[in-house]
Amino acid sequence: MAVRVHEDYLPGDLVTYQVATDISDSQYHMVEVESDAQVDVADAASDLIAGILTNKPTKEGAAATVMSTPGKIVKALCDGNSVNIAVNDYLGPSSSGHVIKKTTGTYYARALEAVASDGHIVPVLWVGPTTI
Repeated sequence: MAVRVHEDYLPGDLVTYQVATDISDSQYHMVEVESDAQVDVADAASDLIAGILTNKPTKEGAAATVMSTPGKIVKALCDGNSVNIAVNDYLGPSSSGHVIKKTTGTYYARALEAVASDGHIVPVLWVGPTTI
């Protein structure tokens, strides 16, 4: 049975940030808040993740909506190439903001579907930063 993602979030479920550059091609990527308080796509597995980008901000200063409410289901762009993702696996960021399987360190979400290749958008359960 496929997991259904309800995209009619409640007030307060999404956080809005400004972006420093066009990240419209990064919808469903994990994002971080940079030192200038603007959001950008995660670029390291060790980044402190703010949430998952749910829209497509197209220019500097545009609003980025980010899902970061624990217990919510959100779509995420997964990379299962290096290590396949199974249901309930711990998930964190890759160096390109894709969601990858984590076996140590900090994770942010749990897989709700299996993924065996890169580029699949699947539902994940957002849990926020938690240590394995």
